[in-house]
Amino acid sequence: MKTKAVIFIILLCSITFSDMFAQKFNKKKFRVNVEFDEDTRPFMELNYGLTNYKHKSFYDDFAKVGNAEIKLGRRYLDSWDDDGITEMKDEYMFFGVNSLDLKDKNATGLGSEMINFGVGMKEGYGYEIGMVNITPYFGGAFTWNKLNMKDMPDTSLGALQQSDYKVLDRYNKSFRFGQRVEGGLSIGFNKTIFLDASYQANVVFPRFMTWKHFGSLLIEVAGIGIADTFVEEILDASPEAAPIINFVLKNGIAYGFYMLQKDKMNYPFNSETPLTYETFKVGLTFVF
Repeated sequence: MKTKAVIFIILLCSITFSDMFAQKFNKKKFRVNVEFDEDTRPFMELNYGLTNYKHKSFYDDFAKVGNAEIKLGRRYLDSWDDDGITEMKDEYMFFGVNSLDLKDKNATGLGSEMINFGVGMKEGYGYEIGMVNITPYFGGAFTWNKLNMKDMPDTSLGALQQSDYKVLDRYNKSFRFGQRVEGGLSIGFNKTIFLDASYQANVVFPRFMTWKHFGSLLIEVAGIGIADTFVEEILDASPEAAPIINFVLKNGIAYGFYMLQKDKMNYPFNSETPLTYETFKVGLTFVF
């Protein structure tokens, strides 16, 4: 119960912080969080991808696994102006599975399975060409992950394997909180069927350090908020450049922060090295 309360507070505070940025700087009140209204439509997204686990202090190799995921949520997609620029905003919940059975049961390395679920958002500006929408986007999610190792390091081989075993033992068969950043490209037809390709970077925390996590999250949200303010200025000055600038800036900040978190999970504060995994995936989205 305590953990749920902490997570709720972090979500609430991060949303409030981004709203403060929006109200102070943004002329058109674009926010990192999305408030949906009657202009939104429900959607279902199906994804398949390949996942690779990493840990900075790990000696053994993980076997690469396949990923299957479903998202259910609501989408806003509408014209920003008369220049063919569109705006897309999603909020969703998702459920996914990482498994050897989805790729190659005989893959080399330590075998594993993982279930993950959570809530997320993605947003971007795009181009409308006739009945086709092309939207490069940025996204993020809060996740819960349960790792089930099929193979564990052989501790009889030495100290390195013993260290690897201790790392995995903290995650194995337990739910762990995590964060995800995502960058991708969505190509839609008649605003109904969309093809997606994306790259996701996930951090899985071995434990939850409330104030360090909260401080780290606020720094990341502040960076995205500043980028958002700049993109708003681009929209006013050169709307055709905004979709690309939005994609590059926000994903650059998010992925750069992820790279720092691979050493310190609550960067810039002193904290542990987390388990991470990266997934390249393709998907099909149906908007109803």
